[in-house]
Amino acid sequence: INKRFDLGMQPNMVKLSFTLPNDSVIYLTGADTNFDELEKLLGQKYSRIVIDEAQSWRQDLKELVYSKLKPAVADYRGQIILLGTPSNVRSGLFYEVTQGLVPGWSVHRWTAYENPYMREQWTAEIEELSTVNPQVVNEPWFRQNYLGEWTIDEQALVYQYKPELCDLKETP
Repeated sequence: INKRFDLGMQPNMVKLSFTLPNDSVIYLTGADTNFDELEKLLGQKYSRIVIDEAQSWRQDLKELVYSKLKPAVADYRGQIILLGTPSNVRSGLFYEVTQGLVPGWSVHRWTAYENPYMREQWTAEIEELSTVNPQVVNEPWFRQNYLGEWTIDEQALVYQYKPELCDLKETP
């Protein structure tokens, strides 16, 4: 992207960073890798932090955001951005934020159809999928990835709980 659009960024492969012409720096980290990587973020100063694919983080995202990243953006009164797609896991900070359960976060969402830069590509992709399977729009993975809905794929669960089959009507 740097070369293609002639952005003038200077890469530093040792630090995994890019310095922009205005001296802003973009750092790439592997904070989800392990606890030690999380600790490296504490004590730093950032104006903006972007966490991509927030639905898939294996580390405790709430712990990361509130105990490591919030202090790191405090100096500049910066912001933390969580990006991602709904998944089968309806818990954790990303789910809670996107459901409006955590005050102080601004939530923005859109479907594949609403992306003006990808509308044609997504429409063609969805038409292809619908040709193969006209019911694809009802599939949980489709609703998650193309419509941005928190829908659980019951086939992906270890225990496929269904209230009508599993709940007791009365105490034995």
